[in-house]
Amino acid sequence: QYHRQKNFDNRAISSAVNFAFDLGTSIHYRIAPQLQVELNGGLYHVSNGSLKMPNGGLNVLYASLGSCFFFEKQGDYIRPNYTLNEKRWHISSHVSFGYRELGYFDYVTQFWVANMSINPTFSVNKLYEIGVGVDGFYDATQSLLYETKLRVRDVKEREKYHLALGLYQRFNLGKLFVPFGIYRYIAPISVIKEKTYIRFGLGYQFHKILYTGLFFKGTINKKQQLQSDFMECSIGIRF
Repeated sequence: QYHRQKNFDNRAISSAVNFAFDLGTSIHYRIAPQLQVELNGGLYHVSNGSLKMPNGGLNVLYASLGSCFFFEKQGDYIRPNYTLNEKRWHISSHVSFGYRELGYFDYVTQFWVANMSINPTFSVNKLYEIGVGVDGFYDATQSLLYETKLRVRDVKEREKYHLALGLYQRFNLGKLFVPFGIYRYIAPISVIKEKTYIRFGLGYQFHKILYTGLFFKGTINKKQQLQSDFMECSIGIRF
């Protein structure tokens, strides 16, 4: 864990609480009744969601090749049925709140952020939905980026309101779901310094029309790298 005097070189992890995600894929191929080979690969990321700076985070690209032996003969593979028998169009909306630090070493500022999202989607099957994402933010980040002399109090109130549009996807796993979206800010262009960001996380549909979740927002910076903006706690409604 980062410490300014005792562990200055570790600028990847600076807090006791961190968030991690593993985005990967796995391919299994049976070569005998009791033997199959497996190919796995993906990206593993851990950071604190900008709760505390510095927040360099850790990114690990991994791949593995292996085999699996079964003591009993395996039956034929049965393809699951993901056909949808209910309505295909949905609209969901949620409000979110988060907290972040911005800056490095001698310049660090803290502030709260808020967001409202509206997502009309079309269900392709039981597992996958695709649609449009509309985000509205109350966030001082864009005005403060690369401005080491500014503080939150220096940002004009009208510069904290932003609007973004993007591609929204939702992967359903029973009552759990994983949203993933790629967005671009569309207003106000004059204060936006990093226009593209992604959002993903884990949600829980605890009621027929109500859900909650913990979602991550990360911006693509000038070096085309994904940098953590903040984690947000959300409560929403879905029809």
